[in-house]
Amino acid sequence: MVAPSLIVTCLLKHMLHWKAMARHGYSLAVTKLKSIGDGQFEELSGFVLFPVAFNCRTFLPVDGEVMLGVVYKISRPGAFLKCGPMNYIYLSAQKMPDYHYVDGEKPHFLDDNLSRIEDGVVIRFVVFCKRWGNQVRDIGREFMILASLEGDSLGPISLPGTDGLELETKINMLHEVECYYHVPIPAKDIDKNGKVALSSVATCLLKCVLELKAVERCGYFLAITKLKSIGKRYEFSGSYYFRVDFNRRTFLPVDGEIMVGVVYKICRSGAFLKCRPMNYVFLPASEMPSFHFVDGENPHFLADNLIRIENGVMIRFEAFAVRWKEKIRHIRMEFLIIASLEGDGLGPISLPGSDEMHF
Repeated sequence: MVAPSLIVTCLLKHMLHWKAMARHGYSLAVTKLKSIGDGQFEELSGFVLFPVAFNCRTFLPVDGEVMLGVVYKISRPGAFLKCGPMNYIYLSAQKMPDYHYVDGEKPHFLDDNLSRIEDGVVIRFVVFCKRWGNQVRDIGREFMILASLEGDSLGPISLPGTDGLELETKINMLHEVECYYHVPIPAKDIDKNGKVALSSVATCLLKCVLELKAVERCGYFLAITKLKSIGKRYEFSGSYYFRVDFNRRTFLPVDGEIMVGVVYKICRSGAFLKCRPMNYVFLPASEMPSFHFVDGENPHFLADNLIRIENGVMIRFEAFAVRWKEKIRHIRMEFLIIASLEGDGLGPISLPGSDEMHF
């Protein structure tokens, strides 16, 4: 018999090694362990293989999506950016036609109104195209993104010398933070010397993080990326605890962020959207002034050019206001988002009956 905690630990290590898949995108977190099958010995490797069924939260970049990235390298042909788990985003000089290259000690791109693209600047860009690279030179399992600034509301949104570093921390959707947690460990997992298996600590830590779900300062917990240290055991109220220091990947929604959500409910006062991992995004009718409500069997909002907002439609919206709620009615540990369509490039980006599910 093999302890489930050991299988979970091996599964997490395997997911970190694979990092991403062409079909599903980057693996962010194992959210549910559904079943563990019988092990089978493999003679060639000498390992026992267990079939494990589980749910996994993923991040899949798509063509046409608007994202935020941080510039980390500038050259004459273009700029290199990072965005969450994606490390290979290239913004070609041809895809920022309003900018020209300026050489020197701090090379950068400059436009006519003196807006600069240089190291540390946060850029709102659109994914012009993406390619899956299973193994390209020293690049492992990664998506390679070609970015573009050809569109409305695209370009730099912070400048070095202002609060750019703070903005980078707050506005980047996916980022990592260092933290600690006092993890309760069952007495049966502690040996007579007071030591505990690393696999048991990892399993208990995952359970604690899944139950906590989110915190106001850091946002939603997506994945544990590094286990840094495990402190000494201490007893409190008859239970045993270990302080665990670790790094985790989080998603923090902020005011002014451009996101994409799917409509799941329509009423006269507005539309309700989901934008994973957020379940409570409300787009009030007052924040979509070009649309009017149409009642009936299939209620929807209709614009003068016949664009519809109804169930199943994908909406590109701006987070007008973000509020954190510890508990309100049946909602617990969630961010509540007020959305808005007042801005360039915002509104429906797919219609029911199209290939939105594939998108």
